[in-house]
Amino acid sequence: MSKYEMAVRVSQVQSLVEERKYRKAAAVLSTIDVRQVKSQTELQTFAEVYVKTEQFEAAKAIYLRIYKRNHNKKVLYRLIYLAIRTNNLDEAERFYEEFQDLNHSEQESLILRYRIDKAKGAPFNRLIEHWSG
Repeated sequence: MSKYEMAVRVSQVQSLVEERKYRKAAAVLSTIDVRQVKSQTELQTFAEVYVKTEQFEAAKAIYLRIYKRNHNKKVLYRLIYLAIRTNNLDEAERFYEEFQDLNHSEQESLILRYRIDKAKGAPFNRLIEHWSG
């Protein structure tokens, strides 16, 4: 695919996302070799399409690629969310530990801890402990 064709398709995906037409965006995205895309903004848009169309493994692969280049808490938060959604709780715990190192917001940490523990089937009283301190 030429650079021009790539640019046109990426633009189509972005327009469809703005219109919240995620299934159509996913169809266009399936024609793009995501490995050739370098822009972090475009990659985040693609990951969003994958999340909205419940293609969690594809979204996780993109977020991992972004995270290798730029260790930030927003991407790590999404990786934890995706690990929980794919029931990979050991991975969620590893990402959570990294998140704790980067994050200074107790509220975000509590929310993630709650979600991980809930996915693990923790008893209700343990879930409540997180919120009551």
